[in-house]
Amino acid sequence: NKGASNDTDIPKVAGHIPMGSEIIVIEIKGSKDREDTYIQLLSEVINKIEKSHKLIVSGMRKNIENNINIVSRKVLAQEAELGFQRAMLKRQDEVAQLICQEIKNTNTLLTSAQKSKDEALREASEESKILTVMLLNSEIRNTQEIVANLKERLHVTLPGIKDKINKKIQDIQGSIEGLHDEKSKLILEKSSIKYTRAMTPPMRSLKPTGTKLSLIVVLGAIAGLFFGIIFVFVAEFLKKIREVEGANQR
Repeated sequence: NKGASNDTDIPKVAGHIPMGSEIIVIEIKGSKDREDTYIQLLSEVINKIEKSHKLIVSGMRKNIENNINIVSRKVLAQEAELGFQRAMLKRQDEVAQLICQEIKNTNTLLTSAQKSKDEALREASEESKILTVMLLNSEIRNTQEIVANLKERLHVTLPGIKDKINKKIQDIQGSIEGLHDEKSKLILEKSSIKYTRAMTPPMRSLKPTGTKLSLIVVLGAIAGLFFGIIFVFVAEFLKKIREVEGANQR
């Protein structure tokens, strides 16, 4: 053992985040004769940061991807419902055409019944006339009620049904638009989560440092989430340096 190491030989590690950026600058100051050791250990720390961050980001991106798939399935379900409601709306138009045709046919029967009544009044005997007219009047009233009910369905019931279907269609379209917006936000969120990587290899500072050596490495990261991880590996970096220095002093 060559004696305790001087405190001045212990490297100083500092990190900061440039304002308005998503990068972390790690700066290490130490003895120049240990430059290779610092670079090697710093490279190992950076490698561990990248690997750990990759696991975290992969998990986050996978979770967002699952949410995107859920939203996509909801969109498909809503589009299927939209197609069904549009088919129902078209069906009401077909029903309206059938009712119009039924009204036309029933009016034809009503005209025929009225014509038969008029003929009975002119030609039948007094006794048979009364019975015939009574039967024809009953048939005419029933036919008029049928026509009235058909017209109510055509002009009141069907428009009400169509209004409800149109309201459902509008609600579904709004829901689909909202889901598309949600999906777009998730896709943007997924693309905005970047993996941490070394933007530059460890390099010597251009600033004069006297007898000291200054090494700088720039990491691209989402600082607010991963600064804690970096501190853990910086602590490990310092531990390794002390172990190397201790081994050199034996």
